[in-house]
Amino acid sequence: MCAMRVRRTVTIASLVVAATLALARPIHARFAGEVGEVDARLLEKLATRVSRTDIPKAVIAFSPGLSYAIESVTGEDLSFRRQGAPGEPAVVKRWAELPPGFKLGLLEQSFLPKESLPDFARFCFQNGYSDEAHGILKKLLDQDPTYLPIITSVLSSELSAAPPPGGFVYFRDRFVTPAERDQIFESAAEAWLLERNADEDEKYQNAESLGARALALAHRGFFESARAIWKKVARMSPGTDVGRDAAEKVADNCFLIVEPIVENGPADKRACFYVLGDGYQCVDRRQQSFNRAADQLVKYFLQREVFKEYRTWANFYRVNVSSKDSGVDTPTNRASTALGGRWSGASQGQVTVDAELVRRVLSKTTTHWATALVMVKEGGLGTGGGGVAAFAHAGTGVAYHEFGHAFGGLLDEYSTQVSATPPVGPAPRGINLTNTEKPEDCPWKSWLDAKTPGVGLFRGGAGRSDGVWHPTTGCVMGAGGSPEYCCVCREAVVKRLYEFVRPVQEVTPPPGTLAFGKDANRTFHITVMKPESHFLKVHWNYNGKAIEGGTREVADGRVVESITLDLATLPVTAGYANTLEAVVRDETPWVLTDPEGRLTQKLAWKLEQIKIETGAR
Repeated sequence: MCAMRVRRTVTIASLVVAATLALARPIHARFAGEVGEVDARLLEKLATRVSRTDIPKAVIAFSPGLSYAIESVTGEDLSFRRQGAPGEPAVVKRWAELPPGFKLGLLEQSFLPKESLPDFARFCFQNGYSDEAHGILKKLLDQDPTYLPIITSVLSSELSAAPPPGGFVYFRDRFVTPAERDQIFESAAEAWLLERNADEDEKYQNAESLGARALALAHRGFFESARAIWKKVARMSPGTDVGRDAAEKVADNCFLIVEPIVENGPADKRACFYVLGDGYQCVDRRQQSFNRAADQLVKYFLQREVFKEYRTWANFYRVNVSSKDSGVDTPTNRASTALGGRWSGASQGQVTVDAELVRRVLSKTTTHWATALVMVKEGGLGTGGGGVAAFAHAGTGVAYHEFGHAFGGLLDEYSTQVSATPPVGPAPRGINLTNTEKPEDCPWKSWLDAKTPGVGLFRGGAGRSDGVWHPTTGCVMGAGGSPEYCCVCREAVVKRLYEFVRPVQEVTPPPGTLAFGKDANRTFHITVMKPESHFLKVHWNYNGKAIEGGTREVADGRVVESITLDLATLPVTAGYANTLEAVVRDETPWVLTDPEGRLTQKLAWKLEQIKIETGAR
């Protein structure tokens, strides 16, 4: 190892401290905007590289035949010039507007000096490109071993791990601790032995055991060994269920496994989101790269305010899918992939997938899914709608925007043309767009009436600059670089969550007609959902009038609301409804109007007193 050639005269810990201080160098004022310190330092260096005439200009390919070369960097503004069209005006983009994949491409083409490589690696870690980050740090270590303390500092910070006594080691394309290296080696050796022993099991026709063994290996990340065993199972038991399943898993394009990332409850009582990968071959490091990016994506979603507040409303699953080819379809590269990933031909190189293929894959693992989040190995930006969102590898912010289309039914709030040809026909109208400037006829009239700060009628949307208006200037559905939904879009997403999740999860006794003896007591329990910052409101009514006495217990994240009725004091009138009702409502200020009653659930019990007759017959 190159790291072993470095002469250590001080402890690793002290070197890491020094390296951390070295990384925290001042940032020029014009680059210290809304972006983080790492991005600001990279922008500063990018500006210097772009200004040099001896370095080729970095180029972004928005779509086939539509490429732009970077001309200048001023603060957070980047100026681009279309290739082959010298007469066209320059296009200015904010750094925050560019998807991570485009930023990565720009930085890769900018011939960054070695002193900027630690920041480049941090950028990659923070945007989900962990494989690239490890490769950058390995390249830096090979170039200059004296950078070991800084590399150790970056790894310790980004991996949230203290520097091990022996330092990090590079093993199988990644930096790991010596203990992790030994564990990986032992697991790989075990997988190899299991694959070898499968030949012996095959002689005894133990197909079920082999299939289970392959599945276990895949769940541990050893997809190549699992695939080798599935081939044996498919060959030895072609007419059985296990044989047919194995044959499907070794097809050129196929579903492999599904793994929960975050699971908060039964699938039929939660909004279930599935992260799938397209253009990733059945190779361990490529599937593991997808796994890491998928985990990063879910982490990003759970940091957004909607999922912070309604975290327990959602389940997230990772779906490993094998593609014959690596990458996606482009006019210059035909790729056979499991989900039909391709460049859409739109003006900014958006990627898209075949929604029907996505549905077929999900049908193999679930009947309960709200939205498919499809991560395409190559490309930029994305598309979304009809329950399917597609986006480029590690494009977390882009994914959240496309999720707004696919899950919330939201429309684009920016005026930049997104289709290959200018939009025609009447301007669209939807939850967050209107084709009239009349406030009284606006879909977000309730927010205007409430005089919500920042809400109004702002011109532009759906790729048009005129004839359409959107509600705010700060929303992930727009072009301002905001990572969150505005209040109008957030309301729509919350209401959509309630289409999959009911406020009440369990009820004892079940609603219906209940018979009681005289002077009997009965306690009614309902288990309700709990947002992060508030409780759902529960109102108990008897024959239409409010009654007091309800109690609340909170334990292990479960909220149980109860009330006990004493029939000795409760009037039970023969021939009358005698109905106990529980009304559960989420009174969040995030939802101003709920005409469909999605955030409300009512339960009712009709009480009948048993008449006891006395005396002789």
